[in-house]
Amino acid sequence: MSRFLPALLFPQEASCHLCGRAIGRDGSILCSACAAALRALRIPARDAFVLHQPLGACISAYYHEGEARRLCHLLKFRQDAAAARPLAEGMAEALALSGLAGAFDGVAVVPLHPARLRERGYNQAALLARDVCGHTGLPLWEDALIRARHGASQVTRSREERLASLTGAFEAHGAQAAGKRVLLIDDVLATGATAVSCAQALLDAGAERVCLLTACRP
Repeated sequence: MSRFLPALLFPQEASCHLCGRAIGRDGSILCSACAAALRALRIPARDAFVLHQPLGACISAYYHEGEARRLCHLLKFRQDAAAARPLAEGMAEALALSGLAGAFDGVAVVPLHPARLRERGYNQAALLARDVCGHTGLPLWEDALIRARHGASQVTRSREERLASLTGAFEAHGAQAAGKRVLLIDDVLATGATAVSCAQALLDAGAERVCLLTACRP
């Protein structure tokens, strides 16, 4: 049975994006059970920080497991833009709990190469960033970074291999970055190589400080 069948049978209701249960049309995309399971994956504030120099801090909202991982998959590979909403809500809360909510001038996103952007149709990091900015009031500098070089998949590479392959892959818009404290947003923090490369580009363009906020990390 299609997970969207309840919404077809009961048009006054919508379907949970994870389990397909019917839910009210109140703007939520998750049923109460899936929302509770997602909350259980929140990273405690004391454990939300990891360091990857030259990033000033790396803050993540959820462990990359269960419902959080599935939402990231829906967002990144299944064209489910609404999956960004519950992830971004957790990200905004994690930022507030970190004590750094007022420490930034604006938000940048980890960019996709134009070829990948055309293929996917959107940048999942940008969708997350827009919702985070909606919660925090920070301005979004979506063009602060560009990906100048399209590399091969990084999935099977070590952190050192990823860092080497990403050297010079990103360029920053100096007029936006210079003298600014930048919050960089991505969906998942894995080895940190991509975020480190983006941060270095922003710092080379004159940014005062760059920190990372992601939806998930292992």
